[in-house]
Amino acid sequence: MTNYSSPIHEYSAAGTILKEQSTSDIIERVGYEGGIKLYLKDRPFPFKGYPTPEALIAVNIIKKLALEQLSLCRLVIPKKSLASFAGLAYTIIRPHILKSEYQTPITRELERFTRNFLEPLTTKKTAEKLAQIFSHIVEYDSAYRFRLEDMLTETSKTGWLTDPHKELCRAVAVSRRRDYEGVSKKVSRIGRAASIFLCFPAWQESFRNAVNDCKYENFQLDPADTYWLRQRTDYTWDA
Repeated sequence: MTNYSSPIHEYSAAGTILKEQSTSDIIERVGYEGGIKLYLKDRPFPFKGYPTPEALIAVNIIKKLALEQLSLCRLVIPKKSLASFAGLAYTIIRPHILKSEYQTPITRELERFTRNFLEPLTTKKTAEKLAQIFSHIVEYDSAYRFRLEDMLTETSKTGWLTDPHKELCRAVAVSRRRDYEGVSKKVSRIGRAASIFLCFPAWQESFRNAVNDCKYENFQLDPADTYWLRQRTDYTWDA
């Protein structure tokens, strides 16, 4: 198996992204068109992204921090709390941040969406950091990326614009039907928090503006991701 390397990170500290590793699939080649793609032997579709162990460790730390942040907040997330979380989480994820051209389509769109959503609600610097943090959680954690794409495939841009609370309930219901209890509980917890924030007019207006501006199809499953989602044994994709 070839050992590939490429200066694809936004910051050089991360080094090269692809290296020899033990895997049940054989990497025949790596493509960089429209994001990193791993072409695996005897697989009909390439696998998008490359979740390195180091990046996954960073992502898992940030996910725990984010859940703790939710438990500390009740009705609102003050700007100071957002800025504090962004500063800490960004320090953890910074070495793993990819240049835009090497991100998967969903994470590029998620970064743009998050920036547009949060910039009116906090500082530009904090919004930029949070956009890169959340998009790279999805970039490196392919299990969560597939789950998010599936939930957003079952919902619609029109639905989010018309009644975001109802569409949020639909998305959470997908997780309840298709995922195991541990993950669905986390999704429900995030859904409850999001529902509270969307009760505030400024948050709802900013959310709707960001949804209206996004290319929603980039959030949804395509044939390649549908194939890889169906390979998972921890997710009942057709429930």
